[in-house]
Amino acid sequence: MDVGQTSFFFEHEGRKLLGVYFAPATPMGTPDKVCVLVNGFAGEHVICRPHLAHCARELAARGIPALRFDFCGYGDSEGDFTEASPERMITDTEGAVEEAKRRSGAQE
Repeated sequence: MDVGQTSFFFEHEGRKLLGVYFAPATPMGTPDKVCVLVNGFAGEHVICRPHLAHCARELAARGIPALRFDFCGYGDSEGDFTEASPERMITDTEGAVEEAKRRSGAQE
């Protein structure tokens, strides 16, 4: 699979969250949609990460840009695990959606 993959940190509500953006190798204009992949909770985060990366690569190979990210307090994102409440995870997801739309140019 020939896709572009970029790791970066984006700022959301005072914390730097790790994002990994997967772009189609040969973009065909501005995409209509972008996919945001959300990790599982607690230990599921470790189990899900490689599967989500594989899924993101497959999406990008099919022309759909994708973003995988770590919640605040998870993986390589800033914060403590105790901050990872359901409410915080929702706002982190909203921030990741906005970042994915910004990077890809997609509206949805």
